[in-house]
Amino acid sequence: MAVQDNGATAQALNDAFNARDWNAAAALSAPDAEFVNVATGQTFRGPSGIQEFLQGWATAFPDSRVETTLVIADDRGAAMEFTGRGTHTGTLESPVGAIPATGRSVVVPFSQVLEFQNGKITHGRLYFDLGGMLQQMGLMPPPGGASH
Repeated sequence: MAVQDNGATAQALNDAFNARDWNAAAALSAPDAEFVNVATGQTFRGPSGIQEFLQGWATAFPDSRVETTLVIADDRGAAMEFTGRGTHTGTLESPVGAIPATGRSVVVPFSQVLEFQNGKITHGRLYFDLGGMLQQMGLMPPPGGASH
């Protein structure tokens, strides 16, 4: 696949999230794709897994948007940085259970690495500072225990 196509597909995943177009996101995934949220250890599989993952963020942060700041692509995949912004007004499902809405706004930098085969995402890994996000949500003290 062409380098430009891999970069465009990576961007299309963020565009699908912003548009809340879960079918478009699913269409980018290979049937056996594996998507890992490294910060939480959660793994999502296939097109329905990508939908579940993205819908989880949209449920927890209904007003959320992501803004891509960098995409670097080659013939195997793409790496991207983006910033997510939103207000935690819905339930966030996590490996330790449901986190009820806090009403707090967050700004979270993310990095994502995607691998492609035949134009579809086969592997994805999302990296972000979970502790920093939980601090912004008021669920974890800042480093050193100081409060704002």
